[in-house]
Amino acid sequence: MSFASMTFLVFFFPITLLGYYLLFFSKTLQKVWLLLASLAFYAIGSLTGAALVLALTLLNGILGIVLGRRKADRGRAALIVGVVCNMAPVIFFKYIYAQGSLLPVGLSFVMLSGISYLVDVYSGDTPAVKNPVTLGLYFAFFPKLTAGPAVTFQVFQKQLLERKMTLRRSAVGCCRFVTGLAKKVLLADTLAQLADIVFNYSAMGRENVTVPALMAWIGLLAFSLQIYFDISGYADMAVGLSLMFGIVFEENVIYPYAAVSVSSFWNRFYMSLTKLFQQYVYEPLGGSRQKNMDMMVRNLFLMWLAIGLWYGAEGKFLMWCLWQFLFILAERFLGYAEDSRHTALMRIYTLVVVAFGWVVFRVPDLYQAGQYYMNMFGVNYNGIWNHMTAILLREYWMYLAVGVFFCTPVARKVNNWLVKGRRGWVGKAAVTVCYPFVMLAALLLSISYLMQGLGRPFLYSLY
Repeated sequence: MSFASMTFLVFFFPITLLGYYLLFFSKTLQKVWLLLASLAFYAIGSLTGAALVLALTLLNGILGIVLGRRKADRGRAALIVGVVCNMAPVIFFKYIYAQGSLLPVGLSFVMLSGISYLVDVYSGDTPAVKNPVTLGLYFAFFPKLTAGPAVTFQVFQKQLLERKMTLRRSAVGCCRFVTGLAKKVLLADTLAQLADIVFNYSAMGRENVTVPALMAWIGLLAFSLQIYFDISGYADMAVGLSLMFGIVFEENVIYPYAAVSVSSFWNRFYMSLTKLFQQYVYEPLGGSRQKNMDMMVRNLFLMWLAIGLWYGAEGKFLMWCLWQFLFILAERFLGYAEDSRHTALMRIYTLVVVAFGWVVFRVPDLYQAGQYYMNMFGVNYNGIWNHMTAILLREYWMYLAVGVFFCTPVARKVNNWLVKGRRGWVGKAAVTVCYPFVMLAALLLSISYLMQGLGRPFLYSLY
């Protein structure tokens, strides 16, 4: 089940939220209700997935207790067993069974949660949890189940203990959810149609369909915006849903296309995932603290290799992570700094590097990536412009323009100026009149798109 589905919007979430509020007199019962609802959320999409979540919760709970009472040898053995068992379902579905589409949605994040929990218990950073409801919620809490955020147990437990139900949190959470839904349904899914057309034409080959250079660049722009609004939309929905339950999650996406370096981009895009791999792969290996630069390079490479393998074992993912690694490494060796004097050029450089990497991420294999690059630079005897390019621009120009505007901090600055600053009668009108109507319109328009069957799965849930 997806957040962007009528089943979730009309039935599942209203019932879950109502039950949670009716149990206001007991935080324990609220936790039990959330756990049951989360398991039901997962079971609706995949009974296998729900069973695996329950099994991994039980296994990690037992191993956590063993690690909490560990002797050195026994603790190390329990940790190894735990890591292998958490990885086994993902390895089976992604690599052995070779049917990534059958991988239960969110199982990759359950794996990361399990490994991080066991490592923290083993290192003494987290005491073993004996409460099955708390541990089960950490693994199964449905707002973060599908695509994160990837948070450690310490962070989640703190938010769970400190959760508060307030009218303000509920109102802000509702607005964040609607904003994320609109990003996903109205922008990401619509731009996906344009990206699919161009990339599919390119895959057909020049003998069937000519993809001129400008069309190839338009397709890349569409996919770059699609992946941003897909992830950003999901992040907004996850934060919004959590707020309505009184739980505060950190931001997962902060205008990454405004970054001035590739390193900065990954500190803004899917931040929780990057931080998790830094914390549990890069830093334990020594991080950047190594006096030997060769060791630092090794550590950085292994981190990005782990990220690439997390998405899949195909050559394209390994090439994609190698692409990111090379530029991040080059920035470190060259002493690349975020110099405000050259901000515009640095942003262009970052956008080009990231966008070129998205080509490899989007296509089915490296051969198709090569063909697409050739189309972009007109070396496939494909020309610059054709009639189909004009048709696509005429149909999708508004979505491209709106997407470009809302993926920059300009949109946030305008919102802050109108809403938070409350500039005279303009700000008051924005807060009291316009903003609720805009949210309502965005919700109704998104629902109308979903009722027409125009919604798509979350992009990252496919990997």
